[in-house]
Amino acid sequence: MVPVGELVSGVSAWRSENLSWDDVSSSILLKAPYPNGNGKTLLAEAIAGSIGGALVSTSYSDCQRCGQQGDTLKALSVNVDEAIQSDFSWSSAC
Repeated sequence: MVPVGELVSGVSAWRSENLSWDDVSSSILLKAPYPNGNGKTLLAEAIAGSIGGALVSTSYSDCQRCGQQGDTLKALSVNVDEAIQSDFSWSSAC
């Protein structure tokens, strides 16, 4: 994992063709002491805005609404695929 600033600067360097995509960090961990209301999604939105990308927001509970565990995992997989091919829109997989 890398600091947020390094992720943002890596994407900027890639966009200006100064860095290979393979050298850009692909993940960060947002961890907070409480599950709700501490700014994780706000930070994720700020990162997406800083890199000119889309934020596809979902949660395990959103996907769990689809039914059994197999349905949940399928819905989560659909959301991940949608994020990868994002056109800056999001819809539920259910």
